[in-house]
Amino acid sequence: MKKTSVCLPLAVLVFSGLSACSSATFTGTTPKKATLPSTVVVKDPNLSCKISPEVIKTGETALIAIDALDYQGELYQTIKSPDGDAATKLVFKDGGYIREDGAANNILAEKEGTYKVELRKSASAESMSSSCVLTVGSDPIVPSPPPPICKPEQKTIGADIAFIIDNSNSNAETDCPEARAAGTFNGVAVYECMAETNRELAVKAAFEMLSGIAEKESSNEMAKSKLSIASFPSKENYVTGWTDQSRGWIETNSSNRDQLTSVMAFSRKPSGMTPYLAAMTGAESAFDKTSTDGRAKVAVLVTDGEPTDSDPSAVEAKAAALRAQGVKVITIYVTGSESRGTRIANHTEMMRDINNTRIKQTGKNWFAATYASFAEYITALVGNGTKPGLVTKISSQADAACKDSEVGVCAREVYEVQKSEALKDAFLHVIKTQVIECE
Repeated sequence: MKKTSVCLPLAVLVFSGLSACSSATFTGTTPKKATLPSTVVVKDPNLSCKISPEVIKTGETALIAIDALDYQGELYQTIKSPDGDAATKLVFKDGGYIREDGAANNILAEKEGTYKVELRKSASAESMSSSCVLTVGSDPIVPSPPPPICKPEQKTIGADIAFIIDNSNSNAETDCPEARAAGTFNGVAVYECMAETNRELAVKAAFEMLSGIAEKESSNEMAKSKLSIASFPSKENYVTGWTDQSRGWIETNSSNRDQLTSVMAFSRKPSGMTPYLAAMTGAESAFDKTSTDGRAKVAVLVTDGEPTDSDPSAVEAKAAALRAQGVKVITIYVTGSESRGTRIANHTEMMRDINNTRIKQTGKNWFAATYASFAEYITALVGNGTKPGLVTKISSQADAACKDSEVGVCAREVYEVQKSEALKDAFLHVIKTQVIECE
């Protein structure tokens, strides 16, 4: 029997300060090295906070509830929001913490984005005792915590997981530790990463989790899992190409650890565009080379940018065919700190520039002839306020019984993180909740 789980998107995790993919990919702007948080976290097991609800819409209010066990002294709270930082002192009164001015400890969400609450027992800004997060969006979905994988009396069913990893040039900004200039490609500055990328670390963490499961249940053949790694675009074709980096499937056992490490080295040399059709083609190729044996088939698209494909309908069709073959398609999207609306606006301008350049060079539009106008094309590519874009439409439905309607699509398996440092947690969450099954 399969385990049951609630299929809802992962909360936006707490990292900020990076821009979305598209700005660095095409404009020729020199990609910037990602800056890491400077706050030193000194966790206090006796101090914690929770925001209720965890996800709200703009204009709504959420309560910050604090648990400090027997401590009733003053607390120092900082709320980091899209409008900046706001610090306040908290005092203990009538069994709970309120603001020093007597007001309830609430957050009024005035803008979309992530609101991070930091708590300290001292006024020093150099250390943080605890933190919690509020996500504000135009259409939020409350995240579900990952359950334990399987109960002791259950057997694990492994999976075939194809990680399809965006290695476009923008990753030089969003996921390139110790970035070093490595020349130019088609007039755009390119960089080489001198340390492990977060995509490497996330895939390795997934490998270790799955390897540990298989070793723990060594007598259970079905507990074994396999990974396939593809990247897009390719060195040879930076517009529509993809590469089978793992050259097939890798069993998740300790003897293949070095092989996986070698495979993931590609992520240290990002370059090119963000073709989702290439990603779906790479996934299709991977699952053409695996058998139906009762294990789940899961394609995980990892990207930091909106798509650049000339024909969004071809991407939709390829993803639909993949899902029809029994492959679950999950998208993990590194958003940066911009709101969805801002990302779409920026990407629209970039694609308009690309289209205008193509017209000057060839007399033809960048987008496929099936689209009557640029406006129709860009809506199909990235959506608008009422219509979903490819990020949503290529992904599997959270509830298989849900039927798409004319006014929108069902909730999809799209997980958003603000910074690539959160990819490891996102990968493990997806494996626990959407990949591994129990019987």
